[in-house]
Amino acid sequence: MSPPIFAEQQRFASSSLLLGVLPAVVLVAFVLLDRDAVVALLVAAFFVIVVALWFWMRLDVWVDDRAVTIWFRPFVRRIFPLDDIVTAEARRYRPMREYGGWGIRYGLGGRRAYNARGDEGVELKLADGRSIMIGSQRAAELEAAIGKPAQPS
Repeated sequence: MSPPIFAEQQRFASSSLLLGVLPAVVLVAFVLLDRDAVVALLVAAFFVIVVALWFWMRLDVWVDDRAVTIWFRPFVRRIFPLDDIVTAEARRYRPMREYGGWGIRYGLGGRRAYNARGDEGVELKLADGRSIMIGSQRAAELEAAIGKPAQPS
C-alpha cells in the first residue's frame, strides 16, 4: 500500500449525551430490577458494551495513488479504486433528508453514505452507476486528493 495522499479520522458527535444517559440507565436497571440481580447485571453489561463500541467506532478515510479506502470501524471496509471513480464532488448535503442520518446509510436510488458527523462530504460517482457519499470535515481536501473533478451539468 502506498503512503496516503489524504487521511482523516472522524468520530460520532454527542458522546457526552451517551455518557450522561449510561449511568442513569444502569441506575434505573438496578432500582427497577432489584429482585433479579442477574437481569440488572445483564442490562448494565449491555450498556457498557454499547458505550465501548460507541467510543471504538470511527470513520477512517484515506486516499493513496490507487484507491479511496473507507473503514467504518469496526463494521465495514470499502475500497474504491481510483480507476472506477468517474467524478468526485465536494458538497454540502442533508444527512437526515438524503440518507436518514449518520453512519452507514442507504438513500433513495441505491445511493450510499458513510458519515460520522456534519453535513459536508464528497460524493463519488462510480463507473457502475453507484453514488457514494463520504462525510468529511475536510471535503475540499478530500476532493482534491481524489483528483476527479465533477462533470459540468
